[in-house]
Amino acid sequence: MAKPKNFFWVPGDPPPLIEPHSIAKLDVLHGYLSRYIETLGMLVNMPVMRFDIVDGFSGGGIFTDKQGGLRFGSPLTFLHSIEAARIAVGEKRGRPLEIEARYFFVDSDKNAIEYLKQTLVEHGYRDALEESIFLINAEYTSVYEKIVGKISARSSRAKAIFLLDQFGYSDAPLDSISYILRKLPRAEIILNFATDSLLAYLNDSTEFRQALRKTGISESILEDDQIIGKHKGWRFLAERELSAAIKQATGSRFYTPFYIVSEESHRAYWLVHLCMHPKAHDEMIKTHWDVGNLFRHYGGAGTEMHMWGYNARNDPGLSGILDFGFGEMDKNECIRALQSELPNLIYSQADGISFEGLASSISNNTVAWQDLIKEQLGFLRSEGEIEIITPNGNQRAAAGRIIDEDILRRKRQSVFPFIKR
Repeated sequence: MAKPKNFFWVPGDPPPLIEPHSIAKLDVLHGYLSRYIETLGMLVNMPVMRFDIVDGFSGGGIFTDKQGGLRFGSPLTFLHSIEAARIAVGEKRGRPLEIEARYFFVDSDKNAIEYLKQTLVEHGYRDALEESIFLINAEYTSVYEKIVGKISARSSRAKAIFLLDQFGYSDAPLDSISYILRKLPRAEIILNFATDSLLAYLNDSTEFRQALRKTGISESILEDDQIIGKHKGWRFLAERELSAAIKQATGSRFYTPFYIVSEESHRAYWLVHLCMHPKAHDEMIKTHWDVGNLFRHYGGAGTEMHMWGYNARNDPGLSGILDFGFGEMDKNECIRALQSELPNLIYSQADGISFEGLASSISNNTVAWQDLIKEQLGFLRSEGEIEIITPNGNQRAAAGRIIDEDILRRKRQSVFPFIKR
C-alpha cells in the first residue's frame, strides 16, 4: 500500500503533518511503555531491565501538528517514554533502575532514515547510534528474522516489543508475527492493520484471494454469503472474522484490538496488541482505560466484547455502533455486566473453575482488567452467589487476594432473578 502524503520526510524540509489518529496511536504507545517499565521495574529482584525495541516502519521520527508545533514520532516516543518511566520507577522504589535497551529502527525509505538520524542527533542521541540505537534502511520483511536472531542470542528469555505500524495490511505479514512469537515467546507485538483498505476491495475474485494469502489471513472469511453479498450487517461480521483470523494466523494467545478511524480518510484501522502472557495483556487493557477519552469499542460491556476503537471525528456513522467510551459510566456498566455474566460462566463448570481458567476464557472478549474482575467475584461471594476456595481448601475472604489457583464455584441458589440458569 502506498504511503499517505503525511509520511514522507525530505532532509532539509520541515517534518510532515501528523493527523489526530496518529497522535492517538502514540498516546497508546506512551501509556503502555510507562506501564511496561513500572510493572517489570517494581519487581524486587530487578536491578537491571534488559529488552529490545523494534520499530518496523519508523519514519523520520518527528512531525508537525496542526497548531504548528513539533510532535515526536514512534522512535522518539520509545526513547523518551522509557527514560521518563525509568526515572519515575527509580523514585517510586527508592533506588535507581538501570535499563539496558537496544532499539532497531527500520524503514525502507532512505530519506526517512536520514531524517531520523538527524533528529536523533539533534535530540542528544549521537553517541547511542550504533551502540544501542540501530538505524536500518530496508524492508521490514527482509530483516525481521535477522533482528529476531540478534534478540534471541541475548537471552533465551529475551523480552521485546515490536511496533509494526504498516501503511496497509500486507507489509507486515501475519506469518512474520507468528515467527516472532515462536522464537521470542516473551515478545509483544503492536500491529497496525488497515481494516477498511482490505474490506473496501472484499470480493470472491482470484486476485482478492491472493491478497488475503499475502497477509496470512484464511480465505474462510469468503465462505460467508452474508459477507460476500455485503448484506445488512456484513461489515460487523467481516470484522469479527478478521479479528479471529488475525489471532489464529499469528498464534497469539492474547489479543487486544483498538479500533481507530482516521479523520483525514474516514477509513478505519486496528491497532492490535498480540502477546503470549496474561500480564502483558492485562496491562494493555488498563492502557485502554487510561486513554479512555480517545478510544471506544462496540459490543457488550461484559464478557462478549467484539472490538474497541477510536473515532477521530466522534461520529458513530463512520465506523458502526460505537457505544462504549471507557469513562466512569462505562466502568459502571462493565461492573453490572460482570456481576450478571460471571455467575453463569462459573455455574457452567460442575466442579468449578480456577481464576486463571476463568480469566483466560474471557480475556480476549472483555474490557475488564483482572483486578476489576476480582472485585466483582468478591461481590458475588459476599452475596452468596459463589464461593472462592484456596489451593489448601479454605474459603478466600478477601477478593484482592485471589490467586490464579483459587477455585470459583457455585454456592447456593441465586438471589438475583435476572441471572439465567
